[in-house]
Amino acid sequence: IEYWWGTDLSFRIFHRKGTQKKPELIGSATLPMREILQSPALSMTCNLPVCCTKDKLHQLNGSWTLKTLKRTDYCSMLLLMVPEGKELIVSSGESSEMCNSYLKCKLFSTQEASRSPIIWANTQPVYNFSQVAPVTLTSRLLERLKNNVMIIEIWNREACPGPDQLLGLAKLPCTSSVSVVAVDSYVPIFHVFNGLEQGKLKVLLAMGSGDQVVALQRLKNEEGPSLAPIPRPAHFLDPPLPGSQMTRSQEGMAEHVFEIHVDSVKGLTPLQATVWGEADCFVQYYFPSCSSGAHPETDLPEIAFTLKPVRTATTLCVPDPVFNDRQSHSIPAQSGTPVQRLLLSAYSMQGLTGGGGVPFEVWCR
Repeated sequence: IEYWWGTDLSFRIFHRKGTQKKPELIGSATLPMREILQSPALSMTCNLPVCCTKDKLHQLNGSWTLKTLKRTDYCSMLLLMVPEGKELIVSSGESSEMCNSYLKCKLFSTQEASRSPIIWANTQPVYNFSQVAPVTLTSRLLERLKNNVMIIEIWNREACPGPDQLLGLAKLPCTSSVSVVAVDSYVPIFHVFNGLEQGKLKVLLAMGSGDQVVALQRLKNEEGPSLAPIPRPAHFLDPPLPGSQMTRSQEGMAEHVFEIHVDSVKGLTPLQATVWGEADCFVQYYFPSCSSGAHPETDLPEIAFTLKPVRTATTLCVPDPVFNDRQSHSIPAQSGTPVQRLLLSAYSMQGLTGGGGVPFEVWCR
């Protein structure tokens, strides 16, 4: 607010003739932001005088004004990052290897809770959980933040059928300041009923402008987690690993399974007049799929597949959106057919030069 108090909102008027490539500045006007801060309901309508350049003064004769309506619902961003946890305890007395934890939380500006992926069989989980959401800084919200806490629920996915178990809660103190880091440390996880500590979460909770949040997010991403994730033990019901083959000996077929992870996008540029947080974005890519009515075991492999569009879930359109999308794709083929040949044929038949690769597209709506 102190920064806005001493800042002017600047308007510049340009003119370009039909033969000109570059427009030229012919006038400007300013509106002190402190006048908006002092106005009722933080909004005002006013006429601003235009200061013209000397060589164009005779064309404007000083009578031009800008009539502006400035609505100032000050927008900020609520950043929550939980890179990891440590010393998680299952209160039922089970062994530590059975702790399959995940996180659930709801930001102040959202109605639905967000959830992290499940980290299997690990008491030192690496979540890499990150949420960014816009907030409108109204007096009601600032009052709500005052002396309030954000709750992160830590859940355990049970090995046997049944409901998941709530391990405990982590409470993050909030602040009513506009630009601040509220939490940047390990916070304890307490059991709901007995109040005993169940472990710790490494948490960053901050609020600021879009540029501040992006800079802070990138800084923390560069630091990285202190521990490497420990993979969950293999299980017969698990999908196969990327690039693995499952041979169907009775049919003479092999199924090639690929897993594509779309993690995030960095340095996304806003489209036209789009404001950060006012749009959704998603990633779309194309992967070969068995054509309708095709029979890979009898048809020519090159004509049995077409490219199918695949979309990630949508997320908030911010400079560094995080998707954490994982999808598996299978290509069935005769055992003696090289899978590389199928991939190249599928992409080259779609007009991609040189056989191409997997095309990825970023969409905004």
